[in-house]
Amino acid sequence: MANVLLKKDRTIHMLVFENLTQNFSIISNIYAPTQPHEKDTFCAHLSNLNSVTNKPWCLIGDFNELECLFDKKGPMTTPSRLSQLPHFLSFSRAISMLLLGRPFTWKKSIHQYLVYKKLDRAIGRDD
Repeated sequence: MANVLLKKDRTIHMLVFENLTQNFSIISNIYAPTQPHEKDTFCAHLSNLNSVTNKPWCLIGDFNELECLFDKKGPMTTPSRLSQLPHFLSFSRAISMLLLGRPFTWKKSIHQYLVYKKLDRAIGRDD
């Protein structure tokens, strides 16, 4: 059973009841913005939810952010592009779940270079 708790432009947050364990948790579907000027507001929304959510929480989707340099294959990334997702993970006591299969979820040819990135992921808090 799942009930929608909150629906925003780029997220849907659901309260899920698992029959076997008889526990509630929250699952959020994410499609983060690509524009830098929209990322701070989006990250603040997730951080605010983290502060008021007292159930186990899993976020799944396209975060449009890199967690580390190994999340990209192609021309180097500036260090500022590696700040928001690691900061959110640390703040919310969360980790990226292990990805099985292909290491990258996005690719594009940019200025004659083929660029690969891991933008889609599942994140779980330590609860």
